[in-house]
Amino acid sequence: MLPKILSTINNNISNNKMSTTIANSVSAYIQKVQSKLLNLLISIKHELLRQKGKEVKSLKVHIKQQLSMRDYNAFFESEDRITNTLATTIKKTQASKYEKLREKQKQLLNIRVVPEWFCNITSTEIPDDIQWLLSLGPKFALPISNKEFPLFKIIADGENCIQTIKDKEKQEIERNNLTTLIRDYINKTTNTIRDKFIHNTFHSAKTFLKNHDQILILNADKENVTVAMNKAEYDMKMQKIVNDISTYRVLKRDPTNKLQGKNNEIVEKMYANKIIDLKEKNYLTCKTANPPRIYGLPKMQRTPFYNVKYAIEFKNKIGNTHIYDDESLVSFDVVSLFPSIPVELAIEIIDSKWSLIKKHTSLTRELFLTILNYCTKENHYFKYNDKIYEQKPGMPMGSPASPVIADIVMEELLNKFEKDSDSKPRLLTKYVDDLFAIVKTENIDKMLNTLNNFNTLKFTIEIENEGQLPYLDTLIIRKESGLV
Repeated sequence: MLPKILSTINNNISNNKMSTTIANSVSAYIQKVQSKLLNLLISIKHELLRQKGKEVKSLKVHIKQQLSMRDYNAFFESEDRITNTLATTIKKTQASKYEKLREKQKQLLNIRVVPEWFCNITSTEIPDDIQWLLSLGPKFALPISNKEFPLFKIIADGENCIQTIKDKEKQEIERNNLTTLIRDYINKTTNTIRDKFIHNTFHSAKTFLKNHDQILILNADKENVTVAMNKAEYDMKMQKIVNDISTYRVLKRDPTNKLQGKNNEIVEKMYANKIIDLKEKNYLTCKTANPPRIYGLPKMQRTPFYNVKYAIEFKNKIGNTHIYDDESLVSFDVVSLFPSIPVELAIEIIDSKWSLIKKHTSLTRELFLTILNYCTKENHYFKYNDKIYEQKPGMPMGSPASPVIADIVMEELLNKFEKDSDSKPRLLTKYVDDLFAIVKTENIDKMLNTLNNFNTLKFTIEIENEGQLPYLDTLIIRKESGLV
């Protein structure tokens, strides 16, 4: 009865014109009382069950004394069947009630699966709430309880960040801000209903994936999409990649120790030349290196937008641009960008820009090129399924340097194209290895051939269809007023 009274009071508070702060405080207090009452009722029921269990055990002993063993077994076999049937019926009813409550809670919390954020390409059905949690992605910060709150790690990490501030007064201000944030969190008495839902769903997801260990959870390539994929299918696709003898070869020896020694030699030179201090030297020195592991990211059908910032900039750039009748919208995409870029070419292009680079580094040209060669030419290997592979052509896949160097090479390509081409497009823009252009229709093939003649890079082309062209997960539409 009391929970109903509390619920009625809570509803009345919500309907009255009371101070929001006071109403929230009272509602939180009522929720806390309701929770404690519910826990108390559950404890009482468990105690009653324990007592009934003892009574049943005593009655079994008494019945056993009154009946023959055959009659005793027959009697309890019959009782067990009735009990199991009743228990199954009750369990189904309770499970149905629970699911209805969960659905109601999901509606109240606006928990819904966004199809563009999660893709299940397995034959296994994944519950909606688990799909929703997985769709939030690996960078989603799960709520934590006070018991799990890593107090000392937060203090240590926070102090390390504060120490990077040179101004002592600003240091003290930030230290006080950090102290206030930590204190407020520790003094927080309850988690929100949403936090509790996320916690419960997180544990459900862990259990589900443990029971379905044939499922892999991955991020899609270039997109904010979580993908559920079968391990067998993933391994088949990865084997197809690493067994491409034109791109990879199996190494007889693991080069990790040799490369670790080379890394430490470079670090020692940087320290000797006072480019780095002792703390940086210790941080960069490696003693327990492991070979890098290759992993694959599934390519999915594109969904809006995988780079919102660039998409907005692109829209602003082309917005209301007029296009003439003899022009077409086209996009170009590099086939296998990283493996297509010759390392020697990349190093040559970067070396030719030394006059610009030296303004931003204290490295000598010789040491800079040594590091560049080490990162691009020597670190060309990885491990997959207990085998060591070497990537033969192009920039190393997975290296943090590769996207930057690829971008430099692409810029060089566009500069060369602008300089040498006699059929320049009226508008040309780039995002990584995707190009967009407004070009005279008669010059499309010529432009594609010019781009494909730049070393080993090969481009595919897509031409507008009925005045529309998909590009960077946007749809460019040709209208009389311009492009939208």
